[in-house]
Amino acid sequence: MTPHPSTLALTFLDPAAGIIAGSLALPALLLLYFLKLRRRPVRISSTLLWERAVEDLQVNTPFQWLRPSLLLLLQFLALALLAAALGRPAILDPEAPPTGRIVILIDRSASMSAKDGDAQGGTRLDAARAAANELIERLSPGESEAMVVSFASEARIETPYTSSRAALRDAVAGVRATDQPGDLDGALALARAFLAPQGEESSGAPATVVLLSDGDFVRAAPDGRADLPGASFVLQRVGPAPEAARDNVGVAAISARRDESDPELVRLFVRLQSTSIEPIETALTALIDGSPVRSERVRIAGASGGEPAEAPVTVTLPAPAGGMLTVSLARPDALEADNGAAVFVPPPAAIRLWLVAPGAPSPALRDALSLFVSAPEALRVMTLDEYERAAAGAAAPPDVVVFDRVRPTSLPSAPTLSFGATLPRSLIHTRRGRRPHALEPLCGAVRRGSHTA
Repeated sequence: MTPHPSTLALTFLDPAAGIIAGSLALPALLLLYFLKLRRRPVRISSTLLWERAVEDLQVNTPFQWLRPSLLLLLQFLALALLAAALGRPAILDPEAPPTGRIVILIDRSASMSAKDGDAQGGTRLDAARAAANELIERLSPGESEAMVVSFASEARIETPYTSSRAALRDAVAGVRATDQPGDLDGALALARAFLAPQGEESSGAPATVVLLSDGDFVRAAPDGRADLPGASFVLQRVGPAPEAARDNVGVAAISARRDESDPELVRLFVRLQSTSIEPIETALTALIDGSPVRSERVRIAGASGGEPAEAPVTVTLPAPAGGMLTVSLARPDALEADNGAAVFVPPPAAIRLWLVAPGAPSPALRDALSLFVSAPEALRVMTLDEYERAAAGAAAPPDVVVFDRVRPTSLPSAPTLSFGATLPRSLIHTRRGRRPHALEPLCGAVRRGSHTA
């Protein structure tokens, strides 16, 4: 089958050499025409030649406009063709059977899972597999061999060089989609290591790298060719064009933290992105360990200027026991992988209190402190001697130590409260200038509760 001329593409295998040669030779040619000729005085028999001599003298004066010259045009064209020849021009025929070594790069990044690869609703990866199988069927028997490389955040060899079409088709079928970003530089670095022919194959056809991708991270094919000297680079795009409108809403970021005033509450922060040019309203559902907790209606403005629209969402949820906090969008779109995200929320940290008393502690003080612990065992009552021994080798130091009518000889690193007895002045001076503890507001609340008891 003879391909249509519009399907042929001209490329250069070594464009740098042609550019360097042209930038040196062409200015040098023009400089020769600007140089002033050296003449010697000669006696003539007639003045009829004076007018012609004056015009010739003006042309050869430096920094004057050049006169139209067929010789200059021919010399300029010859040098341009020579520079182009040094760039190793080649004609790519998509319909011609590939020959030589061929590296098939298949993109399996997260965007390849979008369901806009073809009119039947297949994914972009499905379209890439179909294109790879079509390329394998067109391989010239005995004249070419190919290898299959898939890549996302890392590149992986699915099969080394082989001329077996069955092995190549099995390798293409084994490429699976991931939720990882794409690293084209790493894939090209791996392909570059397998491009150089060895042994008797060094005189064969140049290698070809065929990239099957949606092209989200490929801005220009010449950038890829520049990284593959001596090999031709072909980008076969799958899915919609980069400038085409895309209908997708996804979770771009998620974080959660417990409320400082009420540790049983969790503040959830979500950032949504939309590539649709129309405003979108959808439901955002929060789940803890698979059980729905809250659902919010979210409205996202339309994308403009090629940049996706964003919408921040903040939700306060009750999560006294913690767990896996998941958010999901109820709206179906082209890419389902970014419709949900999860973050683990640990249970609230239990506050450990030590109550040091000469004997039985004050019932009112003990009841007040019990309000700030999640379990009875988190409040430990001890005598002064027990405190001195525990403070010396405590494996799990307390969060707050309360002294009831006792005066210790040493203070722990945790915040302290004292009732019915003042602390030694020397200990107070040694504690001056320390960093405030995060539980000091709680200590103040305990102090105020004790005064009112």
